[in-house]
Amino acid sequence: MDVLCHYTKEQSARSILESSQLRFGLLARSNDPIEIKQLWLHADGLDSETVKEINLTMNEYRDCILRLLCFSAGTVPPGTIDNPETVIFLHQLGSHPPFYLPRTWAQYGQNHEGVCLVFSRKKLTTRFQKLAAGKYELRIEDIKYTDFVKKDHLVDIGDLLSISKEDMLKYRDKGIVHKILTESYRKLYMVKDNDWKDERECRALLWESGPCEPNKEVLFDIDSLLVAMFVGLRFDQKKMAFYEEQARARNIPLYSLKMDEFMIVADQVI
Repeated sequence: MDVLCHYTKEQSARSILESSQLRFGLLARSNDPIEIKQLWLHADGLDSETVKEINLTMNEYRDCILRLLCFSAGTVPPGTIDNPETVIFLHQLGSHPPFYLPRTWAQYGQNHEGVCLVFSRKKLTTRFQKLAAGKYELRIEDIKYTDFVKKDHLVDIGDLLSISKEDMLKYRDKGIVHKILTESYRKLYMVKDNDWKDERECRALLWESGPCEPNKEVLFDIDSLLVAMFVGLRFDQKKMAFYEEQARARNIPLYSLKMDEFMIVADQVI
């Protein structure tokens, strides 16, 4: 089964489950400064003040409309979570399953105190595409990893930001943003440095064509998309009752990650 795992803090997981919705966050709030770098276009034949004005407005607009939702992608063998045994012995799976990525638990899963929500990749992709149709542009793809320090990568990105004088004046600020996103979203926002590759990120990238609404909430329904839940190694067991209730209501398994002597196991709670 191909799955998408959303690692999050316990309080955030609670909000997601109570509302049965996932929120797309602004890319401008990313924890990777390279992703939120300004797109500074250059066009021969235009005076510097016009270029500066267009670039500043363009970046403000991009930061307002471009949103993302991040998952860790992977495959779990049949019968692992869809027909579960009482305990999943992680070492028997051959490698780190997508619901146990230690660095991701530490960084996004509240230092192992949080929750990992596991979704069917096929169902989530189909649902999100339907919800976005006619309202947003949506791309759901696995992140590619490369060496950002290498000169050829930087030159490649630089070439994307060259534009003719005619196109800069034709598209101005907002039009340029949509042109760049449509043509170059993959090279700009679906590539990360090799140091991030253990996250195995699959990214849902979304942008809208309308006016900038910085305080707008973009929420997508996740009802019936969840296939399992995992709580971290340091999860506060006093908070388990809520997740047990949610698992029963959704008819999905709930697992608690634990250290069993020298093994890491996922102990089925529900």
